[in-house]
Amino acid sequence: MEYNKNDLYKNGLNYGLILGLAFVVFTMIMVSFKIFNNNYSLLANVAFTAVAVYFGNVALRDKMQGGYLSYARSLGSGTFIGLVAGVLLAIFIYIFYSMISPESLQEMYQIAEQQMLEQGIPEDQLDMAMSMTKKFMTPGFMAFSTVFNLVFCSFLVSLVVSAVVKRKPEDEF
Repeated sequence: MEYNKNDLYKNGLNYGLILGLAFVVFTMIMVSFKIFNNNYSLLANVAFTAVAVYFGNVALRDKMQGGYLSYARSLGSGTFIGLVAGVLLAIFIYIFYSMISPESLQEMYQIAEQQMLEQGIPEDQLDMAMSMTKKFMTPGFMAFSTVFNLVFCSFLVSLVVSAVVKRKPEDEF
């Protein structure tokens, strides 16, 4: 079977946009409830990514590739889905934290400082940690790190999903 590279990109765009929109909605919910950093949100992000990569690769295999998909193409497809979702979410994060709700960023600083105080960090280390936190909690850096993190997460998820989704053509002997 001859593979069309455009199928991979078209499928990746479709499922990447769906995943990106799911992350935008999830981010809005988390910000509205002032849940900025917890393990459940991380678990939900991995679950969203796994579901999108799985269904995206199954759709690519069954609807566009004639029922066959190599491990490498599945891995590339899943990573591309994460890239598209990451770019969409990064644009949203940049616009949201720089124009729509910069006060949410201030709340995140305060929560980070409170968590450090609860851990009993000495005052001089707290000041240094908060200055570093402010350097890295800018809309631009958050947007950049979102793309990187989502591509990396989707790659790791795709390593597992691709082993499940791959299907080689059977020999005709």
